Amino acid sequence: MNIRYVHWSEAIVGEYCTSDDGVVAITLAANEYANGSKYIRCPWGRFISRKTTKLLVKDRKGRYDTKGRTYDEFVQSSQKHRLIAKYLANNYNLEEALKWMFGDKLTNTKRHKWRKTIKTKAMEKMIGDELETILEERGLTKGDTIDLMNYVINKAKDEGKLGLLMEMIDKLQRMHGISEPPKTSTQKVLTATSTTEMIDSIRTEELKLEENHESYKSPKKEETEETEAVEVAEVLEEVEQNKETEVV
Repeated sequence: MNIRYVHWSEAIVGEYCTSDDGVVAITLAANEYANGSKYIRCPWGRFISRKTTKLLVKDRKGRYDTKGRTYDEFVQSSQKHRLIAKYLANNYNLEEALKWMFGDKLTNTKRHKWRKTIKTKAMEKMIGDELETILEERGLTKGDTIDLMNYVINKAKDEGKLGLLMEMIDKLQRMHGISEPPKTSTQKVLTATSTTEMIDSIRTEELKLEENHESYKSPKKEETEETEAVEVAEVLEEVEQNKETEVV
């Protein structure tokens, strides 16, 4: 079948056009600007440039932006996405992050778009990377979180008290992104699954200990427990304060 087509720089909506590397496609949208640039959208994606620029389609990885990048590549190279990721890593409140970014120009359409955006794998990874950096700067790694969890397990077995410590451990897990098993990596799934099982074991043990726990404790034992709890609480309080710090 013979298809009549024109060079992409001359195409109008509804016409078939060809790229400079010989890819023929129908023109879905087209526009020309006063500065001599041409915008064109075809099934392979979008492109905007001066008409003298070579339009090469065969090596494009995605249709998301005018440079033929994949969505993940676009997000990772976007300054706006990086700034939102930094803000959310410090204070996970999307509404506040959007108000900080857009100010009076924030619309419901933008809210809806960003609610979907932060759920994508690319954005979740960016937020996670930023958060990991923040926590490591404060001297808290995933290994530290696991060590703290082990401390709670041993303390629960010895003393039968979890209370606020367990709640703080859950918060640290969420901050580290290890509270739910991710689906993108087998290694991460195994790590997160074992962590989840550990938490379930802690909670089961807590119930048993609360049922069987005796009311009497020696003064020395109580003093030691209180001192250890204060030390852990101080560390966790610092984490919470850092989490609330705004991005400058």
